[in-house]
Amino acid sequence: MSPVGESLRTRCRNFPGMVNGTVIDWFLPWPVQALEAVASTFLGGENALIPEKHRDDLIQHIVLVHQAVITASTKFHTMLRRVNYVTPKNYLDFVSTFLRLLEEKDNFVMNQCNRLEVGLSKLVEASRQIDELKAKLEVQKVAVSAKTTSCNELLKEIEQREEVTKLKQKEAVKKSADMEEQNKLIIVEKADAEEALNMALPALEAARKALENLEKRDVVEIKSFATPPRQVQAVCECVLVFRGIRDVSWKSAKAMMSENNFLHNLLNLNVDGITNAQVRTVRNIMKENPDCNAERMQDISKAGAGLLDFATAILGYCAVAREIKPKREKVAKLEKNFQISKRELDRITTECTSLSAELEDLGRRFEEAMSEKQQLQDEAELMSKRLDAAQKLISGLSSEKQMGC
Repeated sequence: MSPVGESLRTRCRNFPGMVNGTVIDWFLPWPVQALEAVASTFLGGENALIPEKHRDDLIQHIVLVHQAVITASTKFHTMLRRVNYVTPKNYLDFVSTFLRLLEEKDNFVMNQCNRLEVGLSKLVEASRQIDELKAKLEVQKVAVSAKTTSCNELLKEIEQREEVTKLKQKEAVKKSADMEEQNKLIIVEKADAEEALNMALPALEAARKALENLEKRDVVEIKSFATPPRQVQAVCECVLVFRGIRDVSWKSAKAMMSENNFLHNLLNLNVDGITNAQVRTVRNIMKENPDCNAERMQDISKAGAGLLDFATAILGYCAVAREIKPKREKVAKLEKNFQISKRELDRITTECTSLSAELEDLGRRFEEAMSEKQQLQDEAELMSKRLDAAQKLISGLSSEKQMGC
């Protein structure tokens, strides 16, 4: 029912009966004695934040402020015909607000004093730590000097042993070259035997060219088929069979094409490991799909056409490789003889590997020595920089320390 604002007027208009059945209880302004008494009650002697010598003056000031607000409100009403209500409740809120602000400011001042005390204690502690840091820096400098001398001696030793290792490695390389000359005759015979195998290489090269013309987006095009054309699915099943995947289905084909190195894996497919059963399975798939040809596939999918050319070329390679099996057996026999000669070369190579490992170990020890030396120098420099920064900070805050003391 406060007269402040529009709420009372709105309720009176909406509910006339409320006005007819209501008696107005007038609250007259408090006299000066009442204001002083109320302020004395709140600002009594129990409040340790108010000095006794200022208590009466403070009470008079609070009363004066409240009366000044009443006078200003009267003048405001006279000049602008607008009412600013000043009630005893405002006076009580004024006194409560003053006490709350007094407590908050007292807490703020106490916190600032505590921070000042902590800061002064930190300055004293920092001064002590600077003295300790100076002592540590002197010890660190001695350690750096000793480690530097030790590292230099180790580096000289490593350089000498590295030179010896290089000489031994050159000797091992010379022996390896001599052994390779002895095996040249075996290599020539093996080349003659492998020449017969080159008859199948054109088909294998055709398979690789078919894949090299494909790009990753072409494979993505095939994977995007929810239900692929039968020709595309057939050629994908052929690839699954060549790769030895048992689950020959479109789901398995999509998983295969999702591999990061799908085309790379096909380029490096071990075609010599393809069995006759796999070849027969692929031929049956081709036979069941007579319309799976290059012209038809080119209209359906570029990637499918490339995979079809690959599968066709692999079939051609397998057909030629089966016919030259006796020649491959001869090559295997020659390779067996070559391995007998190669064992001697492996012995020389093992010796070179051992020397290389020794040289690598020396290099590692060299790097560790340099790293340790650099670490010691970095630590000494960092400690020196920290000491300089701390001294500058203490020097800059010396005035604060003197004021605090």
